[in-house]
Amino acid sequence: IDADEVLDNVLIEAILNWKKNTPQPAAFRRMTNYCGNFIRHGGWYPDIKIRLFNKKLNQWEGTIHENLSNINKEDVSVLNGHCLHYSYYTIEQHYAQADKFTSIQALDLFNQGKKSPLFKRIFSPMVKFCTDYFFRLGFLDGKSGFTVARISAYATHLKYRKLHEHWVSK
Repeated sequence: IDADEVLDNVLIEAILNWKKNTPQPAAFRRMTNYCGNFIRHGGWYPDIKIRLFNKKLNQWEGTIHENLSNINKEDVSVLNGHCLHYSYYTIEQHYAQADKFTSIQALDLFNQGKKSPLFKRIFSPMVKFCTDYFFRLGFLDGKSGFTVARISAYATHLKYRKLHEHWVSK
């Protein structure tokens, strides 16, 4: 687990039971605490993360939100309980993380030869906000849900703007 995560008692018990049986890859439901409130909607929950696996057979791949190699998702069981993720204590931390991550994402996309047309820079943030806030029910998380959806949309804007800037400066 990461330094900003804590396992609840139900998940600890599930892990102990998992270890007693033939261990197949297993995942946790991660529930994020955002500025003092747990987020239960908006695409942030259930944030299922594979955390138990054979490290001789699997490796992390990617730069942000890494994936595991050689994992058949149908073989992964999701354990009961929650991994409590204490991500952001302030909105400013969220903006700073969005700035950092979007720089990495934009460079990755640029290196893959991806482009950032104007329509994508304009409409992708709106689609992101509507998807997270309305369709993924972020509004049920109140003010925190609105803030998460708004900053996620802003991060989408930043990613495509930075990607565009890579191409302009090339």
